[in-house]
Parts: sequence; structure tokens; C-alpha cells
Amino acid sequence: MQINGYLYDTHVHTSEGSACGQNTGAEMARAYQKAGYAGIVVTDHFFYGNTAADRSLPWKDWVEQFCKGYEHAKEEGDKIGLQVFFGCPLCGAPDDAPGSLLIRPTCTHIPTRW
Repeated sequence: MQINGYLYDTHVHTSEGSACGQNTGAEMARAYQKAGYAGIVVTDHFFYGNTAADRSLPWKDWVEQFCKGYEHAKEEGDKIGLQVFFGCPLCGAPDDAPGSLLIRPTCTHIPTRW
């Protein structure tokens, strides 16, 4: 997607969050910056998708693991001047997911109510 002359990829997977991901979030950020992109949206597969996060973990721990690809991409993007946004295909959460989640501040983009 190109916005006012700026190039963005709005669907990026990382190996930390998606089983189909081939590169870490930091590696993806560097590759996109090198290719001339202004920004990316990390949209790793969520709980019922092709996720790389271990579904047997307690919900809070699972969310922590799921966010790693975005967090690594964001950290690297901040260093190299690439905008990195969090995207999440909200196709559902497991039945035992709490109604109010305790998640890290960097992952506050995930709704706290399902």
C-alpha cells in the first residue's frame, strides 16, 4: 500500500508469531527498511490460526509469546526509522481466555475484553 508516496506493507508475518514466518521481526524490519518501505504492520496468526505461539501455555503467557515478533520488529524499526504497527486477525480467543487480560504495555493494542 502506498500512502502519499510512502510505501507500507499491511500484512507481515514473523517467525516468532506465525508458523509460516521465515524471519524474525527484527530481520523483517531491516529487510523492509532496506527495500525502501516507510512502515509495516505485523499481523501474525492468532490463536486459531497458524500461530507459532504454544497453545498449551496459560493465556497471559501465550499473549506474551505471540507479541514477540511485533515487539522485536518495533524495537528494530525505532532504531532504523521504520514505522511498525501491531495488527491482529481477531478470529477468536480460546474459551478459557479471561475477560480482562493482563498483558504487557507494548501489547495494549490487543483488546482487553472479548
